[in-house]
Amino acid sequence: MAGAEQPVVRAVRELIAMVAQLGCPQYFLTLSSADMSWSELFRIIGQQSGRSMTDDDIAALSYDEKSSMLRNDPVLTARHFDHRLKAFFKDVLVGASALGPVRHHFYRIEFQMRGSPHAHCLLWTADGSDMSKATAEEIEQYFKTKVSGQLPPVEDPLHALVDRVQRHTHSVACRKGKDQHCRFSFPRPPSKRTILAKLPDDGVVLELRHLYQGTNADILKRVWDLLVNSEDCSSMTLDDVLREANITSENYHNTLAMSFSGRHLVLQRRPCYVYINNYNPTCLAAWKANMDVQPVLDAYACIIYIVAYVTKDKREMDEVLRSLKKKYSDNDIRSQIKKIESVFLTHREINAQEAVFRLLGLTMLSCSVKRVFVPTDMPDNKVRILKPSRCLEILDLDSEDVYMTKIIQR
Repeated sequence: MAGAEQPVVRAVRELIAMVAQLGCPQYFLTLSSADMSWSELFRIIGQQSGRSMTDDDIAALSYDEKSSMLRNDPVLTARHFDHRLKAFFKDVLVGASALGPVRHHFYRIEFQMRGSPHAHCLLWTADGSDMSKATAEEIEQYFKTKVSGQLPPVEDPLHALVDRVQRHTHSVACRKGKDQHCRFSFPRPPSKRTILAKLPDDGVVLELRHLYQGTNADILKRVWDLLVNSEDCSSMTLDDVLREANITSENYHNTLAMSFSGRHLVLQRRPCYVYINNYNPTCLAAWKANMDVQPVLDAYACIIYIVAYVTKDKREMDEVLRSLKKKYSDNDIRSQIKKIESVFLTHREINAQEAVFRLLGLTMLSCSVKRVFVPTDMPDNKVRILKPSRCLEILDLDSEDVYMTKIIQR
């Protein structure tokens, strides 16, 4: 079954091999579903029941009516997302090179909360340097024209879409555990220019690092508190914010350029846009749903993040089974097997759209690079395959040429 353990483990290995062979990808792209807003989806669902719907008819539908239409036809809804994603890759990412000429990709479909799918994608582009080796200037110049974190002008046709789908609002998912800060890092820091934040130079002694870390944290907290507690920052400039926080522009931007948790990119943003998520204008105009475009500056940290999603279902089930084994370790084998059977039936829930993806074999993992297995054991330990009997029958009795040729020989 698609999504089972063996294909998932294989996909993780493929991803690690891709980074080892191709270098660091340029983009980590997340594409969410906006099935409640995609009018063409409701038009297709209506056609299935013999109902012809105009844009005005769809706009007049209530939330409950839209939910009912999607819930009653999960097959068409899931297939629509699958087709839309593949068309987006073909026509926008590859055809139009919206983020640059795409050489390779890897993506995984994930289902969360309300059940709609979203895609986590890694993209390798031909016009981008290996970001693990590029200079700060090269990285800043490359991404500042392709990734935006600002709201377009009101007269721009994209203004309403960005304001509707890219503006972050805090929810329960933002805060987990005792941490009261948004785990998606909103509000984002405003900045007059795009800056690559990186670790201090190796020559900076440990004591100075601790001093910098404390000072920088204080500067960012003062700006963060002011942005969070401000009733209206729509007319404020960054100079206004820094003046009120009693921080010089030079000190603030030097702080943004220093990171103690790995490299990351700080986009140019006005204070009124600190809740606008990263996007690419061409991609957003085509996808018409929330997206997140992140530069990949640490390939293996990104792999760990992707792998956490890829193996999440298995990891959660493993935890349940370990707990079960510990609880019933003194029981006989038969009763333990019955408990395990019950756990599999009651602890792994999937929503209707995920069930459709799995049952119809829709793409949940996609990798543009094909894998070839090359045996590297010592000659004495390698497994060899005999030639077909029809080939063996025509050989001389003393011939030793009885094995198929291997990939290394070919």
